[in-house]
Amino acid sequence: MTPAAATRPRLLRQVLTIAFVTVGVAAAVVVIWLRRDDVGEALSKLSVLAAVGSFVAGTAASYATMLAWRALLADFGTPLPLTAAGRVFFLGQLGKYLPGSIWPVMAQMELGREYGVRRANSGAAATLMLVLAAVTGTGVAAAILPLASDGLLAEYRWVALAAVALLAFLHPQVQQWLAALAGRLIRRGLALPRSSARGMAIAGLWMMAAWALFGLHLHLLVASTCSCDTSPLLNIGIFALAWVSGFLFVIAPAGAGVREGVLVLGLASVLDPAAALLVALISRVLLTVTDLGLAAAGVLAARRRRGGIGTAAP
Repeated sequence: MTPAAATRPRLLRQVLTIAFVTVGVAAAVVVIWLRRDDVGEALSKLSVLAAVGSFVAGTAASYATMLAWRALLADFGTPLPLTAAGRVFFLGQLGKYLPGSIWPVMAQMELGREYGVRRANSGAAATLMLVLAAVTGTGVAAAILPLASDGLLAEYRWVALAAVALLAFLHPQVQQWLAALAGRLIRRGLALPRSSARGMAIAGLWMMAAWALFGLHLHLLVASTCSCDTSPLLNIGIFALAWVSGFLFVIAPAGAGVREGVLVLGLASVLDPAAALLVALISRVLLTVTDLGLAAAGVLAARRRRGGIGTAAP
């Protein structure tokens, strides 16, 4: 193979990455732009300290989610350094602003190749990450919400039923069976990595930390909006249920609309509908900015690392 031919696949991946990031960023910016008036009104009623604290908590939650995905990837025998993992994961996450849940998975499969990760490994880790998030999120909501809001969980019992069905996909034997079935359908062998109980447990712990931080993100917004006595635990459960509901409604980019609807319903016990909607909108904007910021940080860190390697002494 000539040098020119060898560089074509890499050049194509770079072009596709740039195109994907451009579309993802544009979609995320549109989410903010379409709600700019409501968001401006909401931010004017929020203290700076609460907004900053909520943003930091949301950023930490997103980072914990990346660490859960990284743990699954390491369990498959392809560990990535933090810088590389952050770039692949957070750039891939921009795909969730496009309709359908498949885009983050596809993006991570391609981005991972730059670091020698097989498509099967990165695809399996990304898919398992989504299933694990849905299962743990539903578990958190089911454990917490009955203590404060029986009606909310009853209203969304279908979410719990869907999560129970997804629970089966966490079993390694089921994963291998599905891979064999898919291989027969496409008439091509699919060698998927096998997860371990230890790897799933580590990823699960990181996801539990993420739900706690997402709940803190919401709690700071609620507490700043009203003088009511709101429970951090309740906000953890509400956010987890809202996220899972949005995730399962796959045609909505990043659960747009669905997540906000569940948040408003869940916060009805402590906020009036208008205030609850403002909190939901601020949460959406802050987490969108977080996604954009973490993706940008991943790109800059990777470039800095490459620059350091390029200027190292021979």
